[in-house]
Amino acid sequence: MKYDIDDKARLVLKHIVYIAERTAKQIQFCFTKGKKQYYISPKRDIFLTFNLQSPIDFDYPIPDLNHFLSSNIKTIDSQKLITNKDNLFLPTDDDIKEFESGKLIDIVDFPLKDVQLLNSSKTNKFEFINFISIDKKLHYLFQNHIWDWWRDEDNKLIVKRGETTHKFRFIVNRKLITKLLPNDYKLMFKRGVIHFQYKHLNYYFKPENEFHKQAVKNFYTLSDKVTDKHLIQRYKKLNLM
Repeated sequence: MKYDIDDKARLVLKHIVYIAERTAKQIQFCFTKGKKQYYISPKRDIFLTFNLQSPIDFDYPIPDLNHFLSSNIKTIDSQKLITNKDNLFLPTDDDIKEFESGKLIDIVDFPLKDVQLLNSSKTNKFEFINFISIDKKLHYLFQNHIWDWWRDEDNKLIVKRGETTHKFRFIVNRKLITKLLPNDYKLMFKRGVIHFQYKHLNYYFKPENEFHKQAVKNFYTLSDKVTDKHLIQRYKKLNLM
């Protein structure tokens, strides 16, 4: 049996190479019988799914996706497999269940302008992004640590967005999510995962940490905690406030 790989599928495969190139020296992928396809990174912190335009009737494992794409192979043949599927690092049923079946906490719009914000000069100096619901409003809080405090003189960026229905905070490595294809997404916050969805294309990422409901704490600075006027003067002299 043979299967022709259409241009849309090739685009997503090239994008998998793009988002995974820092996490694996050799990116492995397998066309899975049917329409829905899966990819997971070796660290299991990136999971991606997409649909083919037409279903494939056989599994076709690819040990080196980058080499496969550079060879410009447009038709694959079930009688000419490159390797055995069991030799590859592929998502297990438990992996798929873990990413896709997490309990939904909230869902918001994540438009193209926010995708562009992740890669802008305003944010590229920050290591982490906090997705946090404050008074039922979504905020993006950019900083270089994952804690609940800010030193007053530190650079920080707060971007206010739309409404939320639940209280939550997800801390994500910004670089992990900077390689989304330029689209408008639905962003779903789930237990243990954040999920960007555009039509049949789905990105799932593992957060560094997460908090829900009463566990979500407001950010504070030294000004919030230090009240002694002499200590404040000393901190100011040391450029700590």
